Amino acid sequence: MYDLRRKHFPVLPTSLDNALQQLRILKSDKCFTYKNQQFIYAPADANFICLTTVQNINFLTQFCSELFCDGTFDYSLKYFLQLYMIHSYKNGFYLPLVYFFLKDKTQNTYVDLWNYFRQLCTKINNKILDIKIIHLDFEISAHKAVLFVFPEVKIMACRFHLGQSWWGKIQSESGLREAYMDSNDELGKWLKQFFALPFLA
Repeated sequence: MYDLRRKHFPVLPTSLDNALQQLRILKSDKCFTYKNQQFIYAPADANFICLTTVQNINFLTQFCSELFCDGTFDYSLKYFLQLYMIHSYKNGFYLPLVYFFLKDKTQNTYVDLWNYFRQLCTKINNKILDIKIIHLDFEISAHKAVLFVFPEVKIMACRFHLGQSWWGKIQSESGLREAYMDSNDELGKWLKQFFALPFLA
């Protein structure tokens, strides 16, 4: 059974380079298409994989000027550090439109990602990716990369990630942690109210 299976499926990759090489070779294979259209993009000069459809790119370039981006490490493929997602918001729904599997979190990788994505949008439908606002977490390398590729874009921080950052700081310092847990402590009360500050803008 295994011998028969090996004839029809490629050998499992043993490294990042091997995985990228296989995807570059097999990307036009029927099992790597969606409705007979390519949806896996593995650029020759980069160490990442992009998953999206022509429909998603068309929708994004025609109707979306505000993007929401975030990465997760829990669902990344083997040999990749993170899964980075690009969402948009339309008619009350957050729509996941593009997925990138990245090997690291460096500014250069993010710059390569955004440059490639901008070129891909132009290649697919001859429209320039026009982002006005982008929502990111507090990763400095991601901010710098976005501003490098899109100097006019407005970066907005995510309240959820801001709260996570503050909570991490409170948990990491025993004085803050003890004050936060004590319901009668003035500093603890102030720290709890601190989380409402973003709503005052």
